[in-house]
Amino acid sequence: MVCGKSHIPIKRKLQHGKNLLQLCGSLGLYIVNGRLRGDSFGQLTYSSALSSSMVDYAITDLDQTFLRAFTVKPLTPLSDHSQTTVYLKRTAANDNRQKPRQMYKLRPPLRWAQDSTEKYLHAIDSQEIHTLLDSFLSNIYPLNRE
Repeated sequence: MVCGKSHIPIKRKLQHGKNLLQLCGSLGLYIVNGRLRGDSFGQLTYSSALSSSMVDYAITDLDQTFLRAFTVKPLTPLSDHSQTTVYLKRTAANDNRQKPRQMYKLRPPLRWAQDSTEKYLHAIDSQEIHTLLDSFLSNIYPLNRE
């Protein structure tokens, strides 16, 4: 599928919007907003005291048959952007993932204990750390401009 008209009523398309549609069309991408169950009316994704608009997009190269739904949750006081969610269809036909051969045990997360401050200060004050810091600070590192 390519980008094009959706069920979203647009009074005027801004140049950036036109450019986005053209880019999607040329790359074979698909704008999900307003096209799937859950957002068939094209809900707004941004709202402030000055304006409201759809500025958060889900863009994919997946065919619509692999997408189950797209939802825009109501605004919360924590952000002026709505949370968007894309739900994918998983079937035996498109589930070609390989099972991992070996599971790796993760280290438990580090926790700050009552004596951690003392241990940290002792470790940072070691001669090895001072040598490493001196070595780092005495070198001049060129900027990577790639």
